Amino acid sequence: MASFFGFARGQFPNALLARGHSTARGGRSSRAMSQSELTSLINGEVIPRMVALNGLPAVTEHMVLHDPVVEPEDVDAVVVLALGMEADLLMARLDGLLARGVGVDAVLVDVLAPAARAIGLMWETDQSDFFEVTMGVWRLQEAAYELSTRSPSGRIANAPLRRILISGMPGEEHGFGAIVLAQLFEHRGWEVDRLDDTENSDLTNCVAKHWYDVVGLTVGCRGHIGALPSIIRALRSVSRNPRLKVMVGGQAIGGDAGLATELGADGTAIDARAAVDVAASLVDVADVAAAIIDLS
Repeated sequence: MASFFGFARGQFPNALLARGHSTARGGRSSRAMSQSELTSLINGEVIPRMVALNGLPAVTEHMVLHDPVVEPEDVDAVVVLALGMEADLLMARLDGLLARGVGVDAVLVDVLAPAARAIGLMWETDQSDFFEVTMGVWRLQEAAYELSTRSPSGRIANAPLRRILISGMPGEEHGFGAIVLAQLFEHRGWEVDRLDDTENSDLTNCVAKHWYDVVGLTVGCRGHIGALPSIIRALRSVSRNPRLKVMVGGQAIGGDAGLATELGADGTAIDARAAVDVAASLVDVADVAAAIIDLS
């Protein structure tokens, strides 16, 4: 029976054997394999076989943005390593992406986020059990935190400090996307607060107590969209910041700007990376408008 990694006990990929590697205990290869050959072998044969034999969902085009240095195979590999209890190898893979010139933002949005969606799909289609999925997403979260510690804040000296509250909808658990969103805002120099397992009262109490430039609400279930208008009105009514901006996002919104406006929000974005730019623009406009009012 195949192991999780796609090979029966004692079985090796044909490509390894073809290169003169002995499978006997203590055996030596007739020729040392170079680092580039090993990398090519892993990417070209080992990981695809692991993906195929373990029933991992294919990474479709919509799951990866078109960064020229990020490939669907990168996401497949991260999924395999996250599910395979290979935390060190997972970080090594991500370090390899950074070495290729992929930015931290791109790793978070174009690799880790779609990997989390792929793992979630495995749960929905009964390809993995609850423990495997939970641990896999947890390893992705730890990788995201590790990446954030290696990347300096993008805050410009003497620039005004901006603050955002990120929360899932009441009744929804925080998804991995909200964690990626928080990491990106922090990377761009924002101060970020995040609410988990939210109730309506938690949101309003937080906004009434603390000054926020933006509140970001992530909506994973379309059944929760109907509650958004009343929640947004409540946030505005109690906010310490009279110019509070509210953004909505998540799978249920899908970057639909028209829907966001209809719900009473100030904006949305197609992904977490774009959300940071949209939020900054909303606050910039609000600041300019306030300055004009003060001068009038």
